[in-house]
Amino acid sequence: MGKGRRSRWTRLDNAAKIFPCTTKNQDTKVFRFACELKEDVKEENLQKALDMTLKEFPFFEVVLRRGLFWYYFEDSKRKAVVHMENRPPCGPLYDVNKKGLLFEVTYYKKRINLEVYHALTDGTGALNFLRTLVYHYLIITYREELKDLPALDYDASSTQRMDDSFNRYYDSRRERHEIKEEKEEPKWKGRKLKDHPNAHHIRGLKLPDYRIKVIRGTLSVDELKKAVKTYHTTLTVFLTALIISAIGELMTVWEKRHLVGVVVPVNLRQYFKSESARNFFGTIDVWYDFDQCSGEFEDIIEQVQRCFQSELTPEKMEERLYQLGSLERNPAARIVPLVIKDFFMKLGYELTDRKYTFSMSNIGPVSMPKEFEKYIHLFDVFISTRKCQACLCSYHGKLTVSFTSPFISAELEKIFFRKLTSLGVSVEIATNHYEED
Repeated sequence: MGKGRRSRWTRLDNAAKIFPCTTKNQDTKVFRFACELKEDVKEENLQKALDMTLKEFPFFEVVLRRGLFWYYFEDSKRKAVVHMENRPPCGPLYDVNKKGLLFEVTYYKKRINLEVYHALTDGTGALNFLRTLVYHYLIITYREELKDLPALDYDASSTQRMDDSFNRYYDSRRERHEIKEEKEEPKWKGRKLKDHPNAHHIRGLKLPDYRIKVIRGTLSVDELKKAVKTYHTTLTVFLTALIISAIGELMTVWEKRHLVGVVVPVNLRQYFKSESARNFFGTIDVWYDFDQCSGEFEDIIEQVQRCFQSELTPEKMEERLYQLGSLERNPAARIVPLVIKDFFMKLGYELTDRKYTFSMSNIGPVSMPKEFEKYIHLFDVFISTRKCQACLCSYHGKLTVSFTSPFISAELEKIFFRKLTSLGVSVEIATNHYEED
């Protein structure tokens, strides 16, 4: 569907509906993807690249509106203008009283930043937007050197990019009891998260003006893989377990009566074929019980791996998709005014949020044409949060682990990165935080 033929308004996808009513100053629901180049960014070229990118992602040119029964996106003629970064990261993009675009492209020295409101897209959609933006920027800037233009491995049509994959794969004829259950219940250690609704919450003095602290560690993928191989597990399981271990070191004996709960977003495109640039993700729960388990790192890895193996199955992902779809299609929910929907969605969100201590998101490896390797240093990603969160992605042998937190203290991040260095993984630290060393 071409840019000139877009519909005037678009429904929010299933996952997006929770974000408008739960957006607050202390949690803007904004995430940032960044590409760090090896030379300073040229603003004029970046603007040209953005204009070209938006022709491929016309769905990004929308504003969010409130209806009587639902929120919806409305096409906008507002022009997205590139500018130098001039405010703290992950600031508000959605304001119920203003009609503004839900994304922003900025730059600072060698960095290109893309900030996106989560109702518009998820991590995969935003990453593909940034990859396309960087692709056009590098070709414009180094056209003479890149005479044989390399191809980007994301050639979905506009229709595919605008696809609501939640709606596409929801089957109203499928009853929940038809979803296959696990044949054998895993032998959990300690208590289960569902039986212990309130997880341990990290607390401390917060930064003023709802700012977030960002601490990024850059490490060698090869060095990390050597450490991971020692424990016979996967990289994501290893790092999730390491974060839980670091949290455990900060917990008092009294605090350990609560479980440590970690929510991990999952890209549903791995289970359902989709090229959508909109939201299409689910989540899984990972937890550990320091009160009834040993707390040894090997034991934490075993528990985390058990959670991943139990939750990351096509059946569980299909069940999650069905639950979300059936709730949206409930006849009673359709006729309830938005103000009442907002109240109950906020309540449900708060109750669910109590189960989690931390959030861990692995975007995975970022791919770009090999001809671009000499121009790109790294990619990284982080997100606004009112708790603590870690996001990671890798490019060309470099893995970035970015922590975001509203707290002044950086003790958790220190423990985590020191654990990595003790395992032989060298870490280069960068931060926007100057309150403490």
